[in-house]
Amino acid sequence: MKAKLIVICCLIFQAAVFSNTETIQDIRFEGLQKTRPSYLMQFLESRVGEVPDSLVIRRDVQVLRNLQLFLEIDAELTMSASGYQLVFQCQELITLLPIINFGGVSNNFWFQLGGADYNWRGEGNTLGGYYRYYDRHSFAFYSQLPYLFNRHWGLGFEAANFSTTEPAYFEDVVAVYDVDHRVLMGSINFNPDFRNSITLSAGYLDEQYKKNPLENAPGSPGPDDVSFDKMLYKLALQHRYIDYFGIRLNGFANETNIETVKTGGEKELFWKVLNVSRWFAHLGKKGNLAMRFRAGISTNKDSPFVPFLLDSYLTVRGSGNRVARGTAEFTLNAEYRHTLKRGQMGAFQWVFFSDISAWRPAAQALSTAFREENNVTFFGSGFRVQIRRLNNFIFRIDYGFSVTEEKGRGFVIGAGQYF
Repeated sequence: MKAKLIVICCLIFQAAVFSNTETIQDIRFEGLQKTRPSYLMQFLESRVGEVPDSLVIRRDVQVLRNLQLFLEIDAELTMSASGYQLVFQCQELITLLPIINFGGVSNNFWFQLGGADYNWRGEGNTLGGYYRYYDRHSFAFYSQLPYLFNRHWGLGFEAANFSTTEPAYFEDVVAVYDVDHRVLMGSINFNPDFRNSITLSAGYLDEQYKKNPLENAPGSPGPDDVSFDKMLYKLALQHRYIDYFGIRLNGFANETNIETVKTGGEKELFWKVLNVSRWFAHLGKKGNLAMRFRAGISTNKDSPFVPFLLDSYLTVRGSGNRVARGTAEFTLNAEYRHTLKRGQMGAFQWVFFSDISAWRPAAQALSTAFREENNVTFFGSGFRVQIRRLNNFIFRIDYGFSVTEEKGRGFVIGAGQYF
């Protein structure tokens, strides 16, 4: 009996030893200078004590690549006497960067200067601030800490003063206002997983509108000076199923923003819903199809200050600077991006695009958005220059022209892809 017991114990011990040698005994990251390994571990499917799976490891590499913190990511699985060792070789991007953005259309130019750390504290947090000149002087300070407490909960903060010169439309007459938006916002976000998030935000807005004396004729319509105290509440739902392969993208993303604003002294609540979907697909070895669809609707109030804009920077390239406003918007942007050159330093892309937009003027029926006078179609071309080491910085220039209006054309210059 004792001999049998000894044999059984030996078999169990051998099985345990054999089992251990077939599982992952250690996971580590090499090449990290700033990013904390504990932050990266929470994104992995591979676990110590589990049998390694090549498909799972491949997904782990893609997830780490999607963080956009690394220039290169490779995985190496080695066998030792104690079991498998899974090592991720990492080459980090520079994530503490100056902000140097600019854009322009005919007779209008803006620029933005500041700095941001996109991997603050080595945990994928963003902390930054900037100065912007866009007709007038603006500044902002912001932080996003999506995994501050654990893999599910985080916080955000924004304080800003946005000052612009805005056209207000009173039927066929345009009045020009100097507008100041002072914003103080806080948010809490919940991440069910690493591709989905829910964000609740609340904040205070102080808005002031004052007629620009140099841009308005005497007796122009609208009040000379008006101000509003507002409380903003916002719900944002994000779904991110986009995989990054250098300058080329593949997958789908959707973001829905639901806002409501309570203005002091007014009983009626203002509300706005905006849904933005983006889709990307590889076409051959060098092509990339990209599409964005924006659909928004808001309180249909008869007001010159409504939220949706026809604007070269936001919706339709070449259309001009804040050309029209509405209480609903439907915009489709489509691009074909062709990579002409790709190397260790970055990439060069040639882009062909089409931008189509329709909007509902204030206090009108939704069907009016599809009338000829309330929709535009622009085509165009441009190029992109990517610098990989600088957090995949992209310089962009596009030229768009209208298919119906001879004067509807212009360059749009900026940083980053248009969408």
